[in-house]
Amino acid sequence: MATLGERIIESLGGITAARMQEATEAASVRAYEAGYSDANDEPPSGDLKSFGYRKMSSGGKLRDFSKISRDKEMEVVWTLYQSSPLARRILSLKRDHIIGKNARPSTKDEKLKAILDAFWDDNELEARAREFTLQLFC
Repeated sequence: MATLGERIIESLGGITAARMQEATEAASVRAYEAGYSDANDEPPSGDLKSFGYRKMSSGGKLRDFSKISRDKEMEVVWTLYQSSPLARRILSLKRDHIIGKNARPSTKDEKLKAILDAFWDDNELEARAREFTLQLFC
């Protein structure tokens, strides 16, 4: 039930917050139904300009790296890694999945274990293994 203040506002031709909410919800439902039923959501093939779409490159394929050198490709990836938090997070998740924390080679052979441990410790690979794994992607 409307309060006295709301009834006064409505009698003077105003609109209350509750009526505004109802009108907004009804309008959004009508707009959704109209947009959903007109089958005009996606642009037809070959007619992108009329819908405001444009191609990002003049060539046929977007992001076609087949024609550039490996060095240029790595430069692009490294730039994306440095400038995009999303790219950095994706590569970090991939790295963590592969190497995890405190990765260390192991073997059952005691002589080989001594050699691996010495190599691992002398080259500080504990700290650098994650960096090396990340560099495989960049």
